[in-house]
Amino acid sequence: MVALACIATVSAVGLVLATQSSVTVHMSWTVLPYQELRIAGSGTHGPSVTADYVMPQPEDYDLQRGYIEEMNSVALTVNSNIPWKVQVWTDETDMGQSDDRTFTKPISDFLLREHGGEYFPISNTPQILASGNRGSFDIGVDHRILLGSDYRPGSYGLEVVYTVMPK
Repeated sequence: MVALACIATVSAVGLVLATQSSVTVHMSWTVLPYQELRIAGSGTHGPSVTADYVMPQPEDYDLQRGYIEEMNSVALTVNSNIPWKVQVWTDETDMGQSDDRTFTKPISDFLLREHGGEYFPISNTPQILASGNRGSFDIGVDHRILLGSDYRPGSYGLEVVYTVMPK
Protein backbone atom coordinates (compact mmCIF):
# COMPACT_ATOMS: atom_id res chain seq x y z
CA MET A 1 0.00 0.00 0.00
CA VAL A 2 2.86 2.40 0.82
CA ALA A 3 4.54 1.58 -2.50
CA LEU A 4 1.31 2.25 -4.33
CA ALA A 5 0.91 5.64 -2.57
CA CYS A 6 4.51 6.60 -3.49
CA ILE A 7 3.92 5.74 -7.16
CA ALA A 8 0.72 7.81 -7.19
CA THR A 9 2.48 10.76 -5.52
CA VAL A 10 5.43 10.65 -7.96
CA SER A 11 3.01 10.50 -10.92
CA ALA A 12 1.01 13.47 -9.62
CA VAL A 13 4.19 15.54 -9.10
CA GLY A 14 5.29 14.69 -12.65
CA LEU A 15 1.96 15.91 -14.05
CA VAL A 16 2.19 19.18 -12.11
CA LEU A 17 5.75 19.78 -13.31
CA ALA A 18 4.75 19.00 -16.90
CA THR A 19 1.98 21.61 -16.86
CA GLN A 20 4.36 24.27 -15.52
CA SER A 21 6.69 24.04 -18.52
CA SER A 22 6.55 27.03 -20.88
CA VAL A 23 7.95 28.05 -24.22
CA THR A 24 9.19 31.55 -25.00
CA VAL A 25 9.09 32.62 -28.62
CA HIS A 26 10.88 35.79 -29.72
CA MET A 27 9.51 37.50 -32.83
CA SER A 28 10.75 40.60 -34.58
CA TRP A 29 9.77 42.58 -37.64
CA THR A 30 10.95 45.62 -39.49
CA VAL A 31 8.63 48.50 -40.32
CA LEU A 32 9.74 49.95 -43.63
CA PRO A 33 9.72 53.72 -44.12
CA TYR A 34 6.55 55.00 -45.78
CA GLN A 35 6.21 58.48 -47.23
CA GLU A 36 3.52 59.91 -49.46
CA LEU A 37 2.76 63.39 -50.70
CA ARG A 38 -0.66 64.38 -52.04
CA ILE A 39 -1.97 67.52 -53.72
CA ALA A 40 -5.50 68.17 -52.46
CA GLY A 41 -8.20 67.85 -55.07
CA SER A 42 -5.97 66.44 -57.79
CA GLY A 43 -5.79 62.74 -56.97
CA THR A 44 -2.04 63.04 -57.58
CA HIS A 45 0.06 61.32 -54.93
CA GLY A 46 3.40 59.60 -54.42
CA PRO A 47 6.83 60.56 -53.16
CA SER A 48 6.98 63.30 -55.82
CA VAL A 49 4.10 65.32 -57.29
CA THR A 50 3.87 68.21 -59.74
CA ALA A 51 1.52 71.17 -59.92
CA ASP A 52 1.06 73.37 -62.96
CA TYR A 53 0.89 77.00 -61.93
CA VAL A 54 -0.80 79.48 -64.26
CA MET A 55 -0.32 83.10 -63.27
CA PRO A 56 -3.56 85.10 -63.14
CA GLN A 57 -3.73 88.45 -64.90
CA PRO A 58 -2.75 91.15 -62.41
CA GLU A 59 -5.30 93.64 -61.12
CA ASP A 60 -4.44 97.36 -60.89
CA TYR A 61 -3.70 97.04 -57.15
CA ASP A 62 -1.30 94.13 -57.90
CA LEU A 63 0.61 96.32 -60.34
CA GLN A 64 0.70 99.17 -57.79
CA ARG A 65 2.08 97.01 -54.97
CA GLY A 66 4.43 95.12 -57.31
CA TYR A 67 3.20 91.53 -56.89
CA ILE A 68 0.35 89.06 -57.08
CA GLU A 69 -0.17 87.07 -53.89
CA GLU A 70 -2.21 83.90 -53.48
CA MET A 71 -2.56 82.40 -50.01
CA ASN A 72 -2.91 78.61 -49.74
CA SER A 73 -2.70 78.36 -53.51
CA VAL A 74 -1.68 74.69 -53.19
CA ALA A 75 -2.72 72.31 -50.40
CA LEU A 76 -0.34 69.42 -49.76
CA THR A 77 -0.79 66.47 -47.41
CA VAL A 78 2.24 64.56 -46.13
CA ASN A 79 1.88 61.05 -44.67
CA SER A 80 5.08 59.63 -43.22
CA ASN A 81 6.11 57.15 -40.56
CA ILE A 82 9.58 58.75 -40.31
CA PRO A 83 10.73 62.38 -39.95
CA TRP A 84 10.33 64.10 -43.33
CA LYS A 85 11.03 67.19 -45.40
CA VAL A 86 9.30 68.49 -48.53
CA GLN A 87 11.56 69.94 -51.19
CA VAL A 88 10.38 72.13 -54.06
CA TRP A 89 11.89 73.17 -57.40
CA THR A 90 11.14 73.61 -61.09
CA ASP A 91 12.78 72.27 -64.23
CA GLU A 92 11.62 75.35 -66.17
CA THR A 93 14.11 78.03 -67.25
CA ASP A 94 11.52 80.83 -67.31
CA MET A 95 7.79 81.45 -66.81
CA GLY A 96 7.14 82.33 -70.45
CA GLN A 97 7.14 85.37 -72.72
CA SER A 98 4.97 88.44 -72.94
CA ASP A 99 2.28 88.59 -75.60
CA ASP A 100 4.45 90.96 -77.67
CA ARG A 101 7.53 88.68 -77.18
CA THR A 102 9.62 91.56 -75.76
CA PHE A 103 9.77 90.25 -72.18
CA THR A 104 10.69 86.87 -70.68
CA LYS A 105 9.49 86.38 -67.10
CA PRO A 106 12.27 84.80 -64.98
CA ILE A 107 11.51 81.96 -62.56
CA SER A 108 13.11 84.06 -59.80
CA ASP A 109 9.93 86.22 -59.90
CA PHE A 110 7.99 83.20 -58.55
CA LEU A 111 8.22 83.15 -54.75
CA LEU A 112 6.65 80.58 -52.46
CA ARG A 113 6.49 79.60 -48.81
CA GLU A 114 4.80 77.31 -46.37
CA HIS A 115 1.74 79.33 -45.30
CA GLY A 116 2.87 82.00 -42.86
CA GLY A 117 6.61 81.41 -43.40
CA GLU A 118 9.24 83.41 -45.27
CA TYR A 119 9.02 83.69 -49.06
CA PHE A 120 11.88 82.39 -51.20
CA PRO A 121 12.33 82.29 -54.99
CA ILE A 122 11.89 78.97 -56.72
CA SER A 123 14.97 77.62 -58.48
CA ASN A 124 16.19 74.64 -60.47
CA THR A 125 17.74 73.10 -57.36
CA PRO A 126 15.63 71.56 -54.56
CA GLN A 127 14.93 73.77 -51.54
CA ILE A 128 13.21 72.79 -48.29
CA LEU A 129 9.63 74.05 -48.14
CA ALA A 130 8.53 72.30 -44.91
CA SER A 131 9.56 69.54 -42.52
CA GLY A 132 8.09 67.53 -39.67
CA ASN A 133 7.99 64.32 -37.67
CA ARG A 134 5.94 61.16 -38.13
CA GLY A 135 2.25 61.48 -38.90
CA SER A 136 -0.11 63.18 -41.31
CA PHE A 137 0.34 66.90 -41.99
CA ASP A 138 -1.51 69.45 -44.14
CA ILE A 139 0.66 72.16 -45.69
CA GLY A 140 -0.69 75.30 -47.32
CA VAL A 141 1.60 76.82 -49.95
CA ASP A 142 1.45 80.57 -50.64
CA HIS A 143 2.63 82.08 -53.94
CA ARG A 144 3.87 85.58 -54.67
CA ILE A 145 4.69 86.61 -58.25
CA LEU A 146 6.78 89.76 -58.56
CA LEU A 147 5.67 92.40 -61.06
CA GLY A 148 8.56 94.72 -61.82
CA SER A 149 8.40 97.95 -63.79
CA ASP A 150 9.43 95.88 -66.84
CA TYR A 151 6.31 93.66 -66.58
CA ARG A 152 4.42 93.09 -69.82
CA PRO A 153 1.07 91.27 -70.16
CA GLY A 154 1.37 87.64 -71.19
CA SER A 155 0.51 84.04 -70.37
CA TYR A 156 2.94 83.01 -67.65
CA GLY A 157 3.26 79.82 -65.66
CA LEU A 158 5.49 76.96 -64.66
CA GLU A 159 5.48 73.38 -63.43
CA VAL A 160 6.39 73.10 -59.74
CA VAL A 161 7.78 69.82 -58.36
CA TYR A 162 7.23 68.83 -54.71
CA THR A 163 9.05 65.83 -53.22
CA VAL A 164 8.82 64.27 -49.75
CA MET A 165 11.97 62.58 -48.42
CA PRO A 166 13.58 61.54 -45.13
CA LYS A 167 14.76 64.43 -42.97
